[in-house]
Amino acid sequence: MASEIKVDTISEKTSANGVTIDGVSLKDSKIATANSVDSDAYVDASIDNAHLADNAVDTAEIADNAVTLAKMDGLARGTLIYGDASGDPAALAAGGADEVLTHDGTDLSWAAASGFDVSSITGATALGAEPADTDEFVLSDAGVLKRVDYSYIKAANTPAFAVNAAAAGTTVSYNTYTKVTWDTEVFDTDSAFASDKFTVPAGADGKYFISALNAIYSLDSDDLYLHIGIWKNGAVVATGRSESNDKKRVHATVNSILDLVETDYLEVYVAHTSGTETTNYGAGTFFGGFKLIGV
Repeated sequence: MASEIKVDTISEKTSANGVTIDGVSLKDSKIATANSVDSDAYVDASIDNAHLADNAVDTAEIADNAVTLAKMDGLARGTLIYGDASGDPAALAAGGADEVLTHDGTDLSWAAASGFDVSSITGATALGAEPADTDEFVLSDAGVLKRVDYSYIKAANTPAFAVNAAAAGTTVSYNTYTKVTWDTEVFDTDSAFASDKFTVPAGADGKYFISALNAIYSLDSDDLYLHIGIWKNGAVVATGRSESNDKKRVHATVNSILDLVETDYLEVYVAHTSGTETTNYGAGTFFGGFKLIGV
């Protein structure tokens, strides 16, 4: 038959060990079964370190964000926490003045700060020649670093060309403009001169300085005029004239600044009033020009 404890036979006493029944404390009794004592049975602040088993509190018992900086062990000013070779937190002592934090692919460390100089550049050897058009520079475009080919920033008056005629040059008709032929290229930066004319290359729109010089002998007239003109796309755009009255060699020049765009072409025409056909004096015949920059 199950034992019964009658209320009127229990003598409840209070002692240093808490509640006792007939002189037996609940602390020493074995009447508590597993999980029968919960947090409601604890007096506030009654559990101290001595009653916690070693390692009894792990991350499962710590709420997220529960550990504040105030609860962490103190560190020397400027110290950093990092993962060491064992995968454990470790303290990296503060670096020295003006040192910078570096990483060697494995660990963090402090190193002396260094400025940017030629030795910092890969291939620091001097170029020793004018850069090629495709050589690149780095510059700031409104605060954004960009690379740009040398061809976009070089101060070069190109395209540019210059040609001469042979000693026995073009036969020039009397009082009629005749196109001058050219057989010697002095230079032609963009291979833009061919078939006795200069053609503006793709992407080379702009203002050009153009010059031409022509010379003939005055043969049949003491009052001779030599005319020279620059033709653009088959029509005259600039002319020059010279006069001679002593039957000697006469020169005429024309200079002009022209607005040119891609595929525009230029030719040189000459005419005279000598009264008969004559031949250009090749050594005194020139045609050339170049693109202006900064305009």
